[in-house]
Amino acid sequence: MRATVAIRVRGLVVCAAVAACIGAASADWVTTTVPAGLSPVAVAANPVTNKIYVVNYLDDNVTVIDGATNATATVTAGSRPTAVVVNPITNKVYVANSGSSNVTVIDGATNATVMVTAGMSPDAVSVNAVTNKIYVANYSSNSVTIIDGATNATATVTVGAIPYAVAVNPVTNKIYVANFGSEDVTVIDGATNATATVLAGSQPGAVAVNPVTNKIYIANANSNSVTVIDGATNATATVAVDSGPSALAVNPVTNKVYVANVDSRTVTVIDGATNDTTTIVANSTPYVVVLNPVTDKIYTVNVNSHNVTVIDGATNDITTVSAGTFPRAAAVNPVTNSIYIANSGSDNVTVITDAPANDTKVRADCDRLPGDTTSYGRVVLEGRGVNRWAPGRTAMTGVLNRAGTSQLPWNWAYVTGGGADSISWLYNWDADSLIVGENFVCFVPLETQVATTNNLGLGTPFAGNLEVYPVYRVGLASGVDEAPGPIVRMSGFPTFVRGVLFMPRGENGDCPASNPTRCSEGLYPVFARPALLDISGRKVLDLKPGANDVRALAPGVYFVRESQAQAQAQAQAVRKVVLTE
Repeated sequence: MRATVAIRVRGLVVCAAVAACIGAASADWVTTTVPAGLSPVAVAANPVTNKIYVVNYLDDNVTVIDGATNATATVTAGSRPTAVVVNPITNKVYVANSGSSNVTVIDGATNATVMVTAGMSPDAVSVNAVTNKIYVANYSSNSVTIIDGATNATATVTVGAIPYAVAVNPVTNKIYVANFGSEDVTVIDGATNATATVLAGSQPGAVAVNPVTNKIYIANANSNSVTVIDGATNATATVAVDSGPSALAVNPVTNKVYVANVDSRTVTVIDGATNDTTTIVANSTPYVVVLNPVTDKIYTVNVNSHNVTVIDGATNDITTVSAGTFPRAAAVNPVTNSIYIANSGSDNVTVITDAPANDTKVRADCDRLPGDTTSYGRVVLEGRGVNRWAPGRTAMTGVLNRAGTSQLPWNWAYVTGGGADSISWLYNWDADSLIVGENFVCFVPLETQVATTNNLGLGTPFAGNLEVYPVYRVGLASGVDEAPGPIVRMSGFPTFVRGVLFMPRGENGDCPASNPTRCSEGLYPVFARPALLDISGRKVLDLKPGANDVRALAPGVYFVRESQAQAQAQAQAVRKVVLTE
């Protein structure tokens, strides 16, 4: 069910309907400057730990920023570090050292380091968090070093001439290496390390992947084009862009691709469905582009104008935010909505945030998964929503949830318990599903001032702070996956279930007379006290409305015993369920 109410987040009017968005365009950008080392040229963020890693090329070290406080620490790297990537699942950081031809592996928990030998002049690095493999493009030895993140053992794969950029599709376990010198792309099969070669344009220097559509985008700096590779077939298409495409960023939620054209002061927006393009004027020398899929904001780093162009992905409106001298790299933490700009000329980092987040006292939280990982597309997620206003505390209406973005229609989470100003909730996946790899799951709590109070002139519920939880889907669970929606329809036939058993919600006829509306929204269960019985009739689990985790139970035949009221309403009070591996 999609929400269709207007809300406020952080004191800003965000939209006329939740079906539109949360986090509308704002000029209230706030910047902070954090000192770094000499000539910072690369930066990466860990959204789980809220740590940011800045590579200082001339100091041969890494500045580690605590995102909560902006306090810093320094970690020694190899000679001439040029690139960095984070594996949020293992909390390991990988720094490619072009001068010493090795990789510094930083333990994010302790900042302890290990050196791993690479090829000559490693200049780019990417990680497959699902397989825990790290791919290092060696500029001068025409190879890729593959590091096993569990053991730091390495393998070497030969690629084309002057490998300049590398990107991973965690869904297909394919790795794409842009070869600047041979004008092609090496496709590495992550399972076997076998390779294939796909022709590109002249001087391919950047690569980005859309794991949802399985399309790969290559920026060809000298032919003013982007090569689009179909990951299923390796067939290609060519999209013309402006002069000097130097960087790419893909929003898998909107299926838009953003190309920074360094020689023409523009950004080309490619529609991933049609390959149609739109041009947005940026500033001088747009060198790097990154984006936040949660807010649908795109950030173009303009080297010679010492600033950042912020693009609203919904409208293509732009805002300019000042940075330091000669900004060269950027990273986004979608959880905190913070953007980190590495300024190579002023030896510091500009931290950009949207309008400051004030604590509304209307909050939602989510129980974290072990290691923030799952193999399920629709894992059981539960949490709480509270109103802590004082005085005048009002009741909670519910919690909205959405996977991947806050810019598309929301679902109402299922309210499973609690009182007026404190509720427990269960994630309502509806048509949502986690993709393999990194996901950002969004929540917004709402209190009840819908009709009784003219809330800030809107006469609508007040929305609490947007919460974002990073979840990593590592592999696919075997057998059938979870039910595609939140309901398993009981019938006289056995219901086959693996992992999660969903209990259905009531219709209006099953609702308390006091509040039929909440029932129609799926907030009251059909079964008041259902239970799961094993084949001997022994109760093994009390069932709750919505999702029930049954992975701990042995495979076999079980029975759902319905409540007495439901049994009187239907001819069959016990239904068969088969749990599979």
